[in-house]
Parts: sequence; C-alpha cells; structure tokens
Amino acid sequence: MVSPPNLVTATRLPLAASVWIAPGSTWFVAAVLTLAAASDVIDGWLARLLARRRPDPGAARVGAWLDPMCDKIFMLSAATAIFVSLRPPLLIILLIITRELILVPLVVLYRLVPGVHARLGYDFSADATGKIATVTQFCALGAIIADPTFSRPLAIAAGATGTFAAATYLRRVQATLHR
Repeated sequence: MVSPPNLVTATRLPLAASVWIAPGSTWFVAAVLTLAAASDVIDGWLARLLARRRPDPGAARVGAWLDPMCDKIFMLSAATAIFVSLRPPLLIILLIITRELILVPLVVLYRLVPGVHARLGYDFSADATGKIATVTQFCALGAIIADPTFSRPLAIAAGATGTFAAATYLRRVQATLHR
C-alpha cells in the first residue's frame, strides 16, 4: 500500500473532505479540483515509471482498487459540495456522477455478497473509457464553478462517457463470468 503512486492517489481523500471547507468559494473549489485532477494524472504516471524501474505487484494490486475508489469518493464529495453551495440544476449533477450512480452499488454488492469476489476475482482498475469519463467529470464540475453556460453540454458529455465507461466495466465483469 505504501508506495509513492498510492500515496499520491490517497491525497484525493483529504481533498474530498477539504472541498467542504469553502464550497461556495469558486477559487477554493477550483484549486481543490485542480489538485485532485493533478493527483490523478501524477499517480498513474508515477506508477508506470516505477513499474518499469522496479515492479511491485503488491502496490499495483492496491493501486488498481485504490485509484478508482479515491476517484469516486472525491467526485461524489465534490459534486455534492458544489450542489449544496452553488445550487446548479440537480440534473446537471446527476449527469456528472452517472458513472458513480451505476458502479458504486455494483461494487458494493461485488464486495459484500459472499463468494462473488472469490468467484470472479475481477479487477476494477480503470481503462481508457474510465479515464475519459473522469476527465469529463472534472471539466463539467469546473464549468459549474467557472462558467455555468458550459455546464449543461459538459454534464451531458460526462453522463454519456460515464455510462459508456460503466458499460465497459460491466462487459469486463460479464466476460470474466463466462470464462
């Protein structure tokens, strides 16, 4: 767990809490969003760099679940704080967090239903569609605080890419089931 990439990933947890310090301050929320987005880029880059130099399968396994978990916690916290303080239309927020609304209940069931995890052994690590969905979500949240006129089209894009990413994860689970 204690590897540099995983420590960078874990910074999104205090950032998820810190967005509540001043959720009505556009500059503060923009800075927190920027730091969280930067941590998401840096942790992946650092993990790939270190994997080439000295592979650590244990850290990679932890990172495979830690990164998407931290992404989801941050995104749900930031979206809720922005909704509570800035009052954008609820539909905008729901579109932005579409992926989380689909995947979080499934991941909880996956982890809590006895035998499912052992039977599937499925890894919820991010793929390209998940990364695109995350970037789109950050952009849509940023638009709400920077220029709300762009929030609707970006929220629609976040909803579409989030749905596509969730469908991709579900197809991977289904493929694992049929092996």
